[in-house]
Amino acid sequence: MKKRVGPLLAVILLAACGHTPPSPSTRLPASPLPDFSAVARQTLPAVVNIYALKEEPRPSLSELIHANLGMYDALSTWVRGRYKTRYVESDAGSGFIINKRGYILTNYHVVAGADRIIVRTAHGGEHEQDARLLGSDPASDVALLKITADYRHHVLPLGNSDTLEPGEWVFAVGNPYGIGKTFTVGVVSAVKRGGLGLIEMEDFIQTDAAIGPGGSGGPLVNINGEAVGINTAVQSGGAGIAFAVPVNIAAAIMVPLAAGKQIRRGTLGLTGEELTPEAARHLRVEGGEGVLVTAILRGGPAHSAGIQLNDVITAFNGEKITRYAQLKKSVLSLPPGMRVKITVVRERKINTVKAVLGEIKIKKS
Repeated sequence: MKKRVGPLLAVILLAACGHTPPSPSTRLPASPLPDFSAVARQTLPAVVNIYALKEEPRPSLSELIHANLGMYDALSTWVRGRYKTRYVESDAGSGFIINKRGYILTNYHVVAGADRIIVRTAHGGEHEQDARLLGSDPASDVALLKITADYRHHVLPLGNSDTLEPGEWVFAVGNPYGIGKTFTVGVVSAVKRGGLGLIEMEDFIQTDAAIGPGGSGGPLVNINGEAVGINTAVQSGGAGIAFAVPVNIAAAIMVPLAAGKQIRRGTLGLTGEELTPEAARHLRVEGGEGVLVTAILRGGPAHSAGIQLNDVITAFNGEKITRYAQLKKSVLSLPPGMRVKITVVRERKINTVKAVLGEIKIKKS
């Protein structure tokens, strides 16, 4: 039988071999595994499934006749079709209820071009009803729906997306692949992501919380159970890279959307890119930050204000500009017709010009 080595003898043996056991003060404290079930219980009931339907084209009488149905069958089918509309599913996604009046936030691309929208809620068991599209904003990929008000509606409160920092816990909730409500866990990977070419107003929250097809429009939730984003897109071929529209962007336009008003957004009529260190040295831009103007729309606001190619925009309406996505968001946040001040660096000289914003035209699907 083997004898056990006593604690004192073990310490002596380790010391003799050149190993010093860690003292109690240097040991890492044991931390319990995180439990997010409370956040899931608070969030899941407020999330809904959304089905966008397109009206099925009705065949003409001549098409039915040429389908060899026979004159009587063709005429009967054509008459019945005049009184009954058929729909086919064009898209499916998610959304979340934000108040007891039945208002639902989702992505614009989930319901774009739909002739009918059906929402499946969870209160009192699975329940489907038609939803009304109150308004949408393609530039930010936000849409506001309404279903019948019900005191039983579970509501998801809105948080403040401007306070998010990389490393914070976040949770994505939706209906990926139509398999049912799913709660995934991750962290904020980055904020203010732009330049992806997905939508006009890019200021995304990046997360590694899993978001699958059908999860678009669902909430990105913080540790307090508040919606801080609208899950929007997944990086193609990039595992663990997903993007959400900050909820503050949606909150800023909800009142006009609820009133059925069109969201009008400004434009400068230019394209730019972040200033590289090499370009900053060549152009001698103090501080080395700004947006290099690479294209200008002839006759547009920037052109009329005297902005030229290779100008470097360093401030917009008093706000320091370091990224092109930041400049676009600032411009798009203002209405057309507004007069703005723009600071540009040209040939090592700082100039301030004034421009009147035009209106960006985004074709709705």
